[in-house]
Amino acid sequence: MKVDNQVNIHDSVGVKLFLTIYFVMILVFGITTESMINPIGQDSPFPKLLSIGLHFPYYCTLVLFLIAFFQKRTIRNWLTTVLLFLIVGFGYIFVNWQPTIFLFMCLAWSSQTVPFKSLVRVDFWSRLLVVASLFAMNLMQILPVSPVEVRDGVSRLTLGFRHPNGLGMYLMMLMIECFYLYSYKKFRPVFLLLIGGISIYFLTDSRGAFLALLSFAILAFFGNILVNPHLRSLLMNLCLVIPALSFIGSLFTSVFLSPNSRLFQTLNDWMSGRPELLRIVYDSYAQKSFFGHDIPELANDYYTWSIGTKSLFVDNQYMYALMIFGWFGSVAEILYAFYCSLRAKLFHDERLLFWLTAMALFGLAEHKLLIVDMAIPFLSLGRLDPIEKILTLSARIRHKTSAQIR
Repeated sequence: MKVDNQVNIHDSVGVKLFLTIYFVMILVFGITTESMINPIGQDSPFPKLLSIGLHFPYYCTLVLFLIAFFQKRTIRNWLTTVLLFLIVGFGYIFVNWQPTIFLFMCLAWSSQTVPFKSLVRVDFWSRLLVVASLFAMNLMQILPVSPVEVRDGVSRLTLGFRHPNGLGMYLMMLMIECFYLYSYKKFRPVFLLLIGGISIYFLTDSRGAFLALLSFAILAFFGNILVNPHLRSLLMNLCLVIPALSFIGSLFTSVFLSPNSRLFQTLNDWMSGRPELLRIVYDSYAQKSFFGHDIPELANDYYTWSIGTKSLFVDNQYMYALMIFGWFGSVAEILYAFYCSLRAKLFHDERLLFWLTAMALFGLAEHKLLIVDMAIPFLSLGRLDPIEKILTLSARIRHKTSAQIR
């Protein structure tokens, strides 16, 4: 009994230390990389500070990895871990140097140490502090004032962020995290999510954030009203295949769909030329190898490209992974997203499943799913609270009771 108590105390200290380091990591990374410390298309006015912000997650992740390393694990877990790190190490050290892959892998592996809900709560408050800090610094002009972005004659809010899409992403994550933590089978939060998504769209014109919030709100709505177990199972299974469908759809649109087709033109207009840019990068610059390769031309603004943009960019997670991380990294990403979604379904955490589905759709318009400050739903390998199962069962009981009364 005394030994068990000591183990529990050790685990508790480890979890608190993990959460504290994670909080600081998100705070420092968000303030340094999403602000005018890291301006788009120009040199940083604070290069040393930016360098610290970019490297800080690696130091923090190393500490988090060491904390997780000394936690109890099964032999199968260790064997799987060693095998995965050996394969990924060969591909993304010796063949194609991609340190962000290791950063994400270490974070995901380490997340088994902490309850996911605790990690989300820490991420929420750290993210909220980033938004408040950047807004205050922009208001007091501590940092260079964020530029005014204009698209189709409409101004896009930045509020201290270096780009409106950054503000949109942070607000989107805050709304979903708030729903995940504090909403329990009520329709008002779903309505607020919908209003929040529309507001973000009109204020920042962030299509990715709008698409993610809209899809999350729709899924949460059907999750609330569906009582029939077969319909609920159909909804959950649909969520499981969304990442794969998103990858197939992105590949079809960017590679196989004729650029002269009406569908391609419609998608290209709605997504601000992203499909055409993806086609240019894939056809002309991607090496299409098994482990991928860097594309130096991305974000190169030294000359204007044929479609009138100053820099090439790949704002699609699936095509970005295919070109930069190769077929291995792209398929591995889809399989891992499927694993996280399946785990959420098996543990009856429907809100996490809807969140992962929304992020899969978010990946159609952005390529930041694996970035430190956007990866939180994929760091869900820790304990999941089966509250959705309890709420679903209680809803079924109420439904049956009301039917019997009638």
